[in-house]
Parts: sequence; structure tokens; C-alpha cells
Amino acid sequence: MIALEGFPTLGEIRVVVLSVSSVLIVDDHELFRRGLIAAMDHASDRPIDWLEAASLQEAMAVLRGRDGVSLVVLDLKLPDTTGFGALASLRQAFPDQRILVISASTDDIIHAQVVALGAWGFAGKTSTSETFRSLFHTALTSDARPASGSVEPLHVRAARRQPVGYAHLQRLGDRHMHILELLLEGRSNQEIVTETGLALGTVKNYVSAVLLCFEARSRAHLLSLFR
Repeated sequence: MIALEGFPTLGEIRVVVLSVSSVLIVDDHELFRRGLIAAMDHASDRPIDWLEAASLQEAMAVLRGRDGVSLVVLDLKLPDTTGFGALASLRQAFPDQRILVISASTDDIIHAQVVALGAWGFAGKTSTSETFRSLFHTALTSDARPASGSVEPLHVRAARRQPVGYAHLQRLGDRHMHILELLLEGRSNQEIVTETGLALGTVKNYVSAVLLCFEARSRAHLLSLFR
């Protein structure tokens, strides 16, 4: 075979094809997905095959039908799940998948919990383009996790005080995660009823289940585990 000067060989072309990264953006706002793609398209030194999903179920379908997705960029708030449910579901179905969580909230508790649930990293939607671009590039090219700063991962906090509770909570469903979030916001049972549309008795049962998971004696005790 004659190799033409200045043209790649078949072997070189093959390497280029295999080095393409595939990134799945899971967010129910199309404008945000488009904006993120435009901003991040040049953040990697390799070509990116962009995939999109507007819900947890769409994301599940994409991942089941596509091998080797390099990174999932996941918004916590999706129309078909609540709270940390999307992250928990994706981690359960695809435990080896690298996931970068994005959220409008930059609360330390949110940050700690997504890391504890197995996300590779976390970024607030209010992060600067340069900060997010750097994090995005690291997620695609490095095995290292981003520095967590002063945020202690939730599983470390929980394991130090209540080693059994967090492992149990990981196996609970979306609704329990949502109830936990509301409890951490200091919501009363009646406020949780208003927020979720559940009956008061049902809310009490969920609250009791969450407290039991952490072996917490009270709401105040539960809050202390996350501080």
C-alpha cells in the first residue's frame, strides 16, 4: 500500500475515531442544553459526540442503547423524578458511569450528598464558564476527582456517626430522598403535605422511615448528622 504524504494512515484514522468522547446532557430545558454544548464544545482536546435527554427515562434509554458514554452531565431537577432520585437511579442502573451533577443550588449539603451518592463531581449552574470548562475537561480526561474544598462527603459524615443509616437510605426510592431534602430544609409535616400532595399519615410514615435509616432520635438529631 502506498502511503500518501500528509494523509493519515488507516491506523491513524482508527485512533482518531476511537478517541471521540460521547457526552450525554440530561436537562429538561432545551435552551440550557444547547447553550452548554456551545460553551463546552471546545473544552476538550478531542471531538465530542453530544447526546441529549430531557428526562430520566430518556437518559436511561440513551445509556441502554449506547455503549461507552464518556460522561453524563445531569441536572438534579427533572420532570419525571424528584430530588436526588435521578442520580440514585442512574447510579443503580449504570454503576460505572461517570456523572457530573449540575444544579441551580450550590448548598454544601446538596454538594456533599451528590458526591456521597456516587457522582464524579458537582457544579452550580451559576459557576463561571471558565470554572465549568475546566471541570468539564477534567471529567473527560482525568481519573482524578475534583477537589471538594471544605465540603466533607456526606457518606463520611454519616459513616462516622451512623454507619448503617446511609447505606440503607441509598436503597430507598425517590420519594424518601425528596422527604429527606424537605426535612433538611426544616419543613414541618404539614408543609411537606402541601409540597408533596401526600396525606398527613403517609408523610409521617415517610419521615419515620428516614429517621430510622439514620437511627436518628428526632429531626434535630437528623439535622445534626448533616452539619
